[in-house]
Amino acid sequence: MQVGAYRQHLEQLGVESLSVTDEHALLAGSIEPGHRDPFDRMIAAQCMEPASVLRATLVPVVNRLYTSCMTSLREGGRRRSAQDATYRFLKQRIAELPRDGGTFLTESEVAQEAGTSRTPVREALLRLEAEGFLEIVPKKGAFVPPISDAEVRAVMEARELVEHWCLCRVVPAGEDFLGELDRLVGRQRELIDDPVGFIDCDRAFHRAIVRRAGNPVLAEFYEGLRDRQVRMGLRAVRTGNDRAARVLAEHTAIVDTLRSGDPAKAGEALSAHLASTMAALRLEEQS
Repeated sequence: MQVGAYRQHLEQLGVESLSVTDEHALLAGSIEPGHRDPFDRMIAAQCMEPASVLRATLVPVVNRLYTSCMTSLREGGRRRSAQDATYRFLKQRIAELPRDGGTFLTESEVAQEAGTSRTPVREALLRLEAEGFLEIVPKKGAFVPPISDAEVRAVMEARELVEHWCLCRVVPAGEDFLGELDRLVGRQRELIDDPVGFIDCDRAFHRAIVRRAGNPVLAEFYEGLRDRQVRMGLRAVRTGNDRAARVLAEHTAIVDTLRSGDPAKAGEALSAHLASTMAALRLEEQS
């Protein structure tokens, strides 16, 4: 391993710099057989110590490196776990907000409700802002905007245009793709009591169809549509009577019609599913 590449590897692991002697000793142990003797002579000359002495320090150096790496990984895992938990909490919190009015959220308020520090809250807010759920206003907090009836209709109409075109493009569907959709429906069934996970899986199901059509411009446009609809869908699943169960049945019908190879029937199944979604959103508006 070259010295530059080795140091870069340490930096990527987040390991603090080693002492000159430790670094030379560790590098001496990483040199390939046949190239070790010249390197031994070089580091012995630089450190004014026999190469054998330096090599004797290799084991404790590796132990310190391993301990440092594992500590860094554990701390990183705890930070990621706190971030993910706060993100999911905040996403559900936003889903419960009324659609007809804007709401401000502050870091301290959310941190107290979630039982965490402000750092993971700040990171969750930035992530949700990137997904289109809210807007961070300096010195005020995070603004969750209202969702108008016109926006609901516009998003659903655009979704139907994109998804219908993409669905027709994937017929006839291969068994590998059908298997992928079956797995997503199965996963969604497992998440029926987890509104956030259920909607994430719902998005993955429809995304799979759109991406399979092979048009990256439409796929990118579609992602923006779903970002705007997630909050609508979360409230519909949380408040609607048996909405999640109906979604599963409708997704299964879409997969079955794709398996039949009939694009007209597949289109009808998709249109029925989106019409049902629109009806659920309107019912939620009136509740």
